[in-house]
Amino acid sequence: MALKEVLEKWQGEFPNLMLGLGIEFPSNRMLKYVGKGFEKEEMLTSLRICNQYGIRVNGNFMLGWNNLIEDDLRELEDFLAQIPEGSILNMQVRWLFGHPYTEIHDSYQGEEIKLGPFYIGFRTAINPNQIDLNKRASEIVEKYGRIKRFKLEGLGSIKSDFFAARG
Repeated sequence: MALKEVLEKWQGEFPNLMLGLGIEFPSNRMLKYVGKGFEKEEMLTSLRICNQYGIRVNGNFMLGWNNLIEDDLRELEDFLAQIPEGSILNMQVRWLFGHPYTEIHDSYQGEEIKLGPFYIGFRTAINPNQIDLNKRASEIVEKYGRIKRFKLEGLGSIKSDFFAARG
């Protein structure tokens, strides 16, 4: 892994680093769906390396999916159980946003959002059974935030998005 090779060769005082990691939804099926190009075990390896070298991680986790299955929730819980305690400093929880000219925009629906005259996309609308799966995913992340000691950001506003998400 390139990160480990660079860190092993580092000479001198190690800088205070913060790494942003797009966790999105850490099941292998969902990582493939969003085209991340890696699997959850590779993400766990990266978190272990960062923890070993004192690199702080800011994770980004997405809700608002319209295609979750029970196995995704099991893999989410498995992933969070395996992350080293203290390896993630912050976990930003965000609702999936359909930006123009993206696959998410083309395959989801939602109420359009404009910035002045400019169309910027929409928050995804999801069906009722997906709202339940997304809520359960948020509860799993919240539970592991306490266990693994990472600060959750954005979860309060996400909870209101569950009600606005009915498509």
